Formats: sequence, C-alpha cells, structure tokens
Amino acid sequence: MRKKIAFVLCIVLCLTGCSVQPAVSENVQNTEEPVLLEPLEAVEYWEQAKRRSLYDAAVYNAGVYPYTEEYSFGIDVSLASLAVYPGDKVRRGAVLAQGDTEALDRSIEDLEERIGTMEEEYEEYRSETEESLYESEMDAEWLKEIMENYEAEEPPMYDVSGGDVSGGDVSGGNVSGGSAQDGETVPREPKLSEAYLKWQKDHTTAEGNYRILDHRNNTARLELEQRTEIYEIDHAYLLAQLEKLKSEKIHHTLTSSMKGEVAAVTPKRIGSRISQGESVIAIADPDRKLIKSDNISNAALINAEEIYAVINGVRYEVENLPYTSAETEKMRSSGETIYSVFELQDAEDVSLGDYAVIVLVRRVRRDVVTLPGSAVHGIGKNMFVYVKQGEETVSVPVITGMSDGTYTEILSGVQEGDLVQISVLPQTEPEETMVLEKSGFHTNFIGSGILYYPETYDVKNTVSYGTMYMVEYQVSLHERVKEGTVIATVRVVGDDMEMQRSYRKLERLQERLDDLIKEDAEGNEKTIEQRREEIADLQELINEKTSDYAVTQILAPNSGIVNELSDYKEGDVLSKGAVLARIADVDTCCLLLENRGQLLRYGNEVTITYQTPDGEDKKVQGQVTSLSNPGSSRALQSNNVMVKIPSELVGEMIQYAYETSNPSRQGQFRVEAPVMQMENVLLVPRTAVKIYQNQTYVTVLENGEWVERSFIPGGNDNGSYWVADGLTEGMTICLK
Repeated sequence: MRKKIAFVLCIVLCLTGCSVQPAVSENVQNTEEPVLLEPLEAVEYWEQAKRRSLYDAAVYNAGVYPYTEEYSFGIDVSLASLAVYPGDKVRRGAVLAQGDTEALDRSIEDLEERIGTMEEEYEEYRSETEESLYESEMDAEWLKEIMENYEAEEPPMYDVSGGDVSGGDVSGGNVSGGSAQDGETVPREPKLSEAYLKWQKDHTTAEGNYRILDHRNNTARLELEQRTEIYEIDHAYLLAQLEKLKSEKIHHTLTSSMKGEVAAVTPKRIGSRISQGESVIAIADPDRKLIKSDNISNAALINAEEIYAVINGVRYEVENLPYTSAETEKMRSSGETIYSVFELQDAEDVSLGDYAVIVLVRRVRRDVVTLPGSAVHGIGKNMFVYVKQGEETVSVPVITGMSDGTYTEILSGVQEGDLVQISVLPQTEPEETMVLEKSGFHTNFIGSGILYYPETYDVKNTVSYGTMYMVEYQVSLHERVKEGTVIATVRVVGDDMEMQRSYRKLERLQERLDDLIKEDAEGNEKTIEQRREEIADLQELINEKTSDYAVTQILAPNSGIVNELSDYKEGDVLSKGAVLARIADVDTCCLLLENRGQLLRYGNEVTITYQTPDGEDKKVQGQVTSLSNPGSSRALQSNNVMVKIPSELVGEMIQYAYETSNPSRQGQFRVEAPVMQMENVLLVPRTAVKIYQNQTYVTVLENGEWVERSFIPGGNDNGSYWVADGLTEGMTICLK
C-alpha cells in the first residue's frame, strides 16, 4: 500500500513539474536523525547538489547624461534675448540670457532724474540759505556787539545836580518833591538824566534790532534744519528705490556659474513671458557623467545588496545622488517626472548618450549549494530531501535559504555532490545547442532634419520721422550677406512744413538768447542756460529729422544668411519698427529633427546624408547637442533635438537644402543613428529562455549534464535577451 501511495505522489509531481515550488525557510533547526525510507520504485530521478548563484534583482533602463545646471530668472520677466545656444561653450560668469528691461530702464532714468532735480533744488536752496544766513548772522553779531557796548557804557539813571529845597540835607541826590512843615526836609521829584534817556533810547533800538534779526536767523536756521531733515529722509528713500530697481535689473540678466556647454534652451520665443523660477537655459559639464534611470524607490535603494550599471557589457560602480525631500516635493507639485540619478565611477571609457541599465540586486547568493525546488519537501520549518546513500534512500532534514523560484539554497543538511531525488525528469540531450559569445545590439533611428538657425537678427525700419515707402529688395531668400549689405532700397517723405516751423523756432530762440546776453549776461544766467538747452534739443531734433529724411537704404545689421523676407512690394508703407527681413547667424546653424520616442540623447553621434551640388550623396557626422527627456526639466524639454553640423559644410548643405532637384526633399536631410546600443554583451535567443515566477533561466551544459541556470536579463527584443549578470562567455546552452 505504501508503494502505491508513493507511486501516485511521484506521478503527480512529474505532471506538475517546476510549477509546484516548495516553501522557503531560512535558519530552520531540525535535529531529527535521517529516516530510512522504502525506495520509490515507481519513479527514480536524481540530481546532484551543485553550486550556483541565485538572484532576486530588478533592471531599470537608463542612459548616460552630463551633469547639468539649469538657470532661471529670480523674477517674472519678458524674454528679451538669448546670448547662447545648444553646443556653445561658455565660461564661468558668461551672460546667458536677458530679460526685457525697457520699462525698468525708463523707471530708473525717471527716478535718477527726479533724484538729480531734488539734489539740485536742495543744494541751491541750502547754498542760498547758508549764504544769506551767514551774512545775516554776521549782522546779528555786529548788532549784538553794539548792544553789549551800550550795556557796558550805561550812564547814571538820575540827574543829581541842585540842593535841599528846605535847607535840609539831601543825601545821594535821591529826592522827591513835596510840601513840608517848617523845620522839615522836603523830598524832591527824581529826574532821569538826559544822558541816560539818550542811552536808553539807543540801547533799546540796538537791542530790538538784534533780537529781531537773531529771531529771524534762528527761524531761518530751524527751517533749514527741518528742510534738510525732510530732504535727507526723502532722498534716502528714493536712493533705496533706485537701488531696488537696479537690483531688479540685475535679476534680468542670467549668468553662468560654471564652465561648460549649453545643453538646452527654452523653446519660448523672444518676447514671451518667463515666470520666476522657470528654467531658461541648461549648462552641462561633459566631463562629469551621470546615469539617469527610471525612478527607483528610496526603500529599494536602501535595502538593495548591490547596485551597479552595465554599459556595453562592462559593470560600473555607481553612487546614488538622492533628492532632498524639498526637491522631491517641488518636482511632484510641478508635474516633473522623477528619475533616479547616479554618478559613475571610473567612467573614462563611457560616452555621453550611451545606453545603460541600472541593476538593483535585492538579494543574491553567489556560488552556494543549491537543489531544484522539486527536491525539497515539507511544510513550515520541517523541510527535508531524499538523499541517495549507497543503495538506500534516506530522508534528510535541511535548512533552506534563498530561492529564485526554481532552485533553493541549502544552508545545511546536504553537501555539494550529494545525489538528491527530484520529482521531474532531468534535462536530456537537446537537439539544438549554441555557445554563448559576446556581441552587440542596437535600434536604428531614422529621421529627417531641416536646417535651423537658433540666432537670427531682424532687419527693421528704424526711421522715426517721415513716412517710409518700399522701393525694392536688393537680396534674395537664402542669400549670404555681410554686415552692411543693402537689403532694400526705400524712400522717405518728410514733413517739410514741420521742418520749416522748427527752423523758425530755432531762429527765434537764438535771437532771444542774444538779447538776454546783451541785456544782462550775469543777471540772466539761469534763463540763458535754459535757452541754450532748448536750442540744443531743437537742433538735435532737426538733425534727426534731416538724417531720417535722407535714408534711401536699409542695411544688414550682421553677417549671415537671409532666411526670411517680408512680403513688401514697391510703394508699400513701412511703419516704424516694421521687419523687412530676417538674417540668420550661419555659425549657429544646425539640424532640427523630431526625436521620435526620445531615442536620441545628448552626445549621440548621427550620420547626415545629403546631395552635393553635382548630385552625389554625401555622408557627414553630426552630434546631438540638446538634452532630451529625462536630461532636463519640463520647461526645457522638446519633441525635437538639435544636431551640430561641421561648420565648413554649412554653405554646401544650405545650397543642397534650397536647390535640390527633388521638391519633396527640399530642405530635408536624412539622419540615421544607432540608439539603445549595447556592445560586448551575451545575447541569448528567446527560444532558449524559460520564465518561472518572473525569473529567467536557460539550460546550460555543466560537467556533462544539462542544468537550469538563472540569469539577470538587461533587456530584450523580439529575437533575444541580453545578459546583465549570471552567464559567462563560452557556455553551451540549449536552444529549445
């Protein structure tokens, strides 16, 4: 009966195969002695315990990017100009972009004029007041001295001449008049002396004059102090406002804090509104290489046993550069896609734009004793295997470790080479095999690019006075021109009546100035100065009008290629600021093409195909000079990339672009590049790969036996997997 039960059990295990996996238990202690069992006569499959490496890993697509810094304005601005473009090299402190400061400049100019007027008015008031006060205070000192002299020379108050009225003695002359009885002294009326009265009158006058002038001076001095105090407060406030405006102007200029290359610019046009903190330009340091991958959680990074990159079959150690919590929150709130960033160690052989993967090994057991999962039986902590010992089969308790889904690590109970009973048929000799060799793979990018000029200059009507009419264009579209080349001929009709009025006004002003000078040059100094300023302003206006009325040509402000002509015809009125043409800077010429699938990366080499003037196909190399996702923030991302082309071929390519005999290809260039490229790796045909519980395996010939071996795939396509870890060159594998 026991034999029948065992036979049925073996049949069930054979039918289910590797889909039935044993429970995994680590560090289980089992001290029971091996139990001798009756052999399972119905099915006897055996396999030796062997050393293998077991993996629990995840692989993330990635790419090699340069270290970059993005620059943004500290305030909201209107974009006025870009000073650099992708591919340009910049030094530390170089100007990158300018915000429009026209309104700010006017405010600064108005405020400086206001401050200047305030300073002039105050200085004039202070100077005149100080001068007047000085003279007045000198007069007051003189009056004070007179008053003090009077006080020092005060005469006796009373007149003491004369004697007693009644024969009595009058002492001191201090008498008063009155009647008296016989024999009594009669006091006399006191009398102020003439000298005293005169002194008193003069002293009172002197004292009054001094007191009045001193009070007036004190009042004027107090008024000056109060006016100065108010002026200093207002002046300091306006100066602070001026510094604030100038500081804002500084914020309208972006400068680079590092040496490097321009890797991205905003896709917004000149004149667009740029919000505070919105990235405008990215500068890259090509010597510092980073890997950016799909986002990996912090928990996974912290708990991983190993993290490394694979580039062209070579393993590179990496260091994670985590975001701060504030950076992560900012990125999430702004809708930015979060990527994991790693710095490469010893990356001399790595090129920007290389395809890479990040291998995150959650758990790995290298070169450990393993058994097929079907060999391990039991539930919970009571795990055991059937071991062949001579002619007998015994049950041996084991402690298991990690399992990769097919094989289980044996920590104790079984040694390498032990023969263990399994419940599935061992691998048999395959019909087709292959030896693993290192090779490479890539995806082909094929696209179409057009000539693009990031830096252009508008040719405008700069005439302010008179009416300008178009006569004729003197250049054609796509023509190369030098600075000063005549772009168009024009004629300007001026206002002759207004000009005559200006001349008459100038004559009258000059006559009045002459009269003022003859009348009293010194006394009319201020008025004369004003008249001279009026004359100078009017003369400047007349000169400007005369110059504008004489314009007959519009010239190229810079050298380049005419890439746009406005649709003006003879006789059309050209308003002030009207754009007649646009000239592109040939030195910044590049190819612009759609980056389908974001396959092209900064630094990738591409092949550009075009026809020479004699009809021959020509291939030249170009390089992607703009960042793609995930190399930059959303503000700088675009569906297009820029490709730098050899400067010595720009002229020839321009000629092809606009003179090709094939209308459907006019202006277009074929662009090809190998992308998602990985060299020097092992490729395993898909037909040789089995997948159990998300783990990949191949059947490998080892010591004359065919065994399952797991590996970490770096990626796959329709035909094959490439190996990131787990297999080695020279292994023989089963194809089917």
